[in-house]
Amino acid sequence: MSLYLRHAVLSCQAAVPARRGPGRRGFTALEIILVVVVVATIAAVGVPGLLGAIQRYRTRTGAGQMAGEFRRVQSLAMTSGARHRVLLRNCSSGPTPCKEYRIEREASSTWPAAGDTPGSNANVLMEWVDLGREYGGVRVKSLKDTGGTDVSDVIFDSRGASVNTGASYPLTLTVANAVGDERTVQVRSAGGVKVP
Repeated sequence: MSLYLRHAVLSCQAAVPARRGPGRRGFTALEIILVVVVVATIAAVGVPGLLGAIQRYRTRTGAGQMAGEFRRVQSLAMTSGARHRVLLRNCSSGPTPCKEYRIEREASSTWPAAGDTPGSNANVLMEWVDLGREYGGVRVKSLKDTGGTDVSDVIFDSRGASVNTGASYPLTLTVANAVGDERTVQVRSAGGVKVP
């Protein structure tokens, strides 16, 4: 065989991956079981923490949504010149306490009736919303004034001020998740809305 041909054959042999032969070994059953146990242990420790973080995130997001709704209602009242409110009522199902909400506009000193819908009354600006349907396990737990008295709505006037008669400010809306984590949204009499 010529030197050139011999060199070409050796080059090709080097490029072909080695095949498993009798002297090479794979993974033992013990090694595979050990890897599975380690992965399962890491998952068992990490998953509950991840689920808790997801619930806290949903609660924080639900509180942020409520703060956004209050600001939206305040803006609607200021731009239209008519009083608007976020009205709360007890949820029709699910854990208690639970509140759902909708946005309404006052017309001729009268608020829409509880049974009215956006289709039957133009002053009902949206259907009832339950945070639990949007953020699994999260709910509006309560709306209270500083004295701890339950409040059913937050009303804004054309100047953007919150004008709930007889309420002591700030009003505090509490959003909670299924494991008890809570976030609050405060509404001040001058109209300030914040998530502390």
